[in-house]
Amino acid sequence: MWRNQNFKEAVRKSFFVFLFIAFLFLPVLTFNVQPRHGIEQTSNAVAMSISPFYGNDIISTRGHYDYLGTGDLNPEFNTTDYVYLKNGKGNTSDATPNKITCPPENEIAIYIHGAWTDEMSASEQLNRTAMALVINNNSVPLIGFSWDSNTPLNKEGWKTAKIIADNNGPKLARFIIDLKNKCQDTNIRLIAHSLGAAVVNSTLISLHNDLNTTTNNGFNITSVHLLGAAINRDEIASNSTFGNAIENIVDNFYNLRNPEDNMLEYVYRFVEDQDALGLLGIQHSVPMPRDYIEHQVDSEIPAIQDADGNNKLDCFDFFVLLPGDNHCGYIGFRGLPPFENILLDDGSIDIIVQDWLE
Repeated sequence: MWRNQNFKEAVRKSFFVFLFIAFLFLPVLTFNVQPRHGIEQTSNAVAMSISPFYGNDIISTRGHYDYLGTGDLNPEFNTTDYVYLKNGKGNTSDATPNKITCPPENEIAIYIHGAWTDEMSASEQLNRTAMALVINNNSVPLIGFSWDSNTPLNKEGWKTAKIIADNNGPKLARFIIDLKNKCQDTNIRLIAHSLGAAVVNSTLISLHNDLNTTTNNGFNITSVHLLGAAINRDEIASNSTFGNAIENIVDNFYNLRNPEDNMLEYVYRFVEDQDALGLLGIQHSVPMPRDYIEHQVDSEIPAIQDADGNNKLDCFDFFVLLPGDNHCGYIGFRGLPPFENILLDDGSIDIIVQDWLE
């Protein structure tokens, strides 16, 4: 045991040095994941268990922001527009609430990806999450929120991704309000990975502010799950704008923290000089929001590289040694080709499903 701990600590130091050099000397490096499959190519065994639009519909704001530069909103878009893509297909003319289909189960979940995720990888993550939910005998319809997070893989790119994540909150909030106005009895659940937590932060604040000026009394988000949340530990305090929004419009808020997460342990600490909410949980010195629950999930994430099964090392997973190390493993692990449509492990999705049943 002593030797294993010392070995991992030595690897940790090497990992930090590598990242420091990468961020310092490769300012134009970009994250270019090219998964083999998108959401439409789920294995037949899984697809037969899925409702017609389960894991296929996407709310997209791709191309709305200058993701390779300032992060500013491009002039042809506004602060609340979005595109609703049925079966992952469509164009800007689809940016209308009329495209929204009310789920027969009166319940829907929205998956929000994190930073350094291109459009294909966002689709792959959505599909993998859908597969993991089905394996856990869950039939809640799942749609994805795809945003301009494929910024340059460096410190400046991280700052740009944070700006874009924050600015996407009003857009996702607008979709949620459109959905609730059309499907009033539908329960809404949010699942956010990594910097997707910042999108949730901005979304809930936008919803809270908007609903305070409307007559939509009784509006609520049924549940929120943050997976490996890449935001600071004090941002969620009950006396913050985020915490206040949680208390007023979220029934149950869950933070799945993981003290072994390599991305949060090294990359996040390097770029933020602070610890992440998804690494250590809420800061003990701040008041906790009502209905806030934490689960430690490192044991749910096996020590497997290449969670998306694309034969490439992604998500800073080159030093995956122990359970919990892989930041991309919260939503499960695919097999490698030709078995990429088989889920090796469901990550922490079983925890989410159990929370939904309680």
